Amino acid sequence: MARIIELVRNNEYSTTWVVSAPEIARAARPGEFTALRIAKDEDPVPLTIVFTDPEQGTLTIVIATGGKHVEHRLLDFQQGDDLELSGPVAIEDVAAWGRHADVPARAPVPFADSCGCGGSHPGGEC
Repeated sequence: MARIIELVRNNEYSTTWVVSAPEIARAARPGEFTALRIAKDEDPVPLTIVFTDPEQGTLTIVIATGGKHVEHRLLDFQQGDDLELSGPVAIEDVAAWGRHADVPARAPVPFADSCGCGGSHPGGEC
C-alpha cells in the first residue's frame, strides 16, 4: 500500500504529492506513470512520475487539473491517505488501457488491496 507522506497545494490548479511506494520507486523512472485505482469498478487513473528517490522509496507526482484523466476527486486526497497504486507504466502502455483491463507493468508491482515539475528534479531536466 502506498501513502501520501507530503502534500503541497501549489496553486488552485495543481498539487504535488510525495508518495511512499518503495517497490515502484525502485523500478520507475521520471516520465513513466503510476496507475491509481480510486474505485474497484473504475478504470485506473494514470499519474505522471516526475521524480523518484529509490533510497527513500518515494515518488513525486504533480496533479494538475484540466487534464483528460484528472478528476477533481484527486484534489480531495490528503496527506496520510493510503493509495492503491500499480506500475511503473511506460507511456506507450497508457494508450492501451481498456475498461477494467489489467495495467501492464514493467516491474511486478501489482495493485494492493486497500510535467508541471518546474525543473525540480536533479539536473533540471524534464
